[in-house]
Amino acid sequence: MMLVEKFRRQGYPASFIPVLGFVGLALLATGILLIPLLLTMQMELDLPWYPSGLLRNLVTGIHVLSGFVLVFLLGAVTIVHIRAGWLRGEKRVSGAFATSLIALLAVTAILLLYSPLEAVAHQAAIVHTLLGIALPLVIGMHARTRIRVRARRFRPD
Repeated sequence: MMLVEKFRRQGYPASFIPVLGFVGLALLATGILLIPLLLTMQMELDLPWYPSGLLRNLVTGIHVLSGFVLVFLLGAVTIVHIRAGWLRGEKRVSGAFATSLIALLAVTAILLLYSPLEAVAHQAAIVHTLLGIALPLVIGMHARTRIRVRARRFRPD
């Protein structure tokens, strides 16, 4: 079944998946553009190029804004999609793994932005980048997998 159709049957508007995809791609693209900055500033590698000046501020701003928007969109996904899948017993492992990665990305983003300790911010930046690289792979696996884990039917009392 097409992903858009599945979300549509769950009550999401037709534009929800394209918007979610666009925001996710903006987040991924800007995150990839920030990797040379991480390697230069945090890992002290000498790279021929990294975003600096206005470009660095623009890419970082789009990345942070996309992250905030994605958190709001994922709130909508949690209310219906995750709850329904969990109650049906569908894709629990990959869904829980994806949800955990997203939560860890949020925590490391907060540490990266607000930690007063340089060592904590440094480690948070590395972990955040690794989680950000892993997340699209996990989401792709979750979207494509057809495995159904022990279905439990929801029976209200």
